[in-house]
Amino acid sequence: MRILKTQRGMTLVEAVIAISIMSMMAIFTLQSLGHSRLLRGYARDRADMILLAQSELDRVRRADNLQPGITTNSPDRDTTVTATITAAVHGLMQVDVLVERVRSEGRYATSLVALHGGQP
Repeated sequence: MRILKTQRGMTLVEAVIAISIMSMMAIFTLQSLGHSRLLRGYARDRADMILLAQSELDRVRRADNLQPGITTNSPDRDTTVTATITAAVHGLMQVDVLVERVRSEGRYATSLVALHGGQP
């Protein structure tokens, strides 16, 4: 009995190669989803930190008697907001606000700087 060569089918090697390729594609897809989730978390943290810095800058600028010095507060246990006020030229005050946040992935910081002159 003769086997016709027109019959087609997958050999075991072809099946293993196809499964390997599909497995790698699935792994890359899952890794990219995890990475995008991590980046989204970083972006959210950065937006929160900028909002905290803007709030602290506004609080300092509304102060009646702005004097050089450093103020620090901690809105939560992972975050520190530090405002440094220094005298600048022509009676202006420079306000530097630094927000630092410690996470399991590392330490992150953002800062805002503004000049303030006169009363609010």
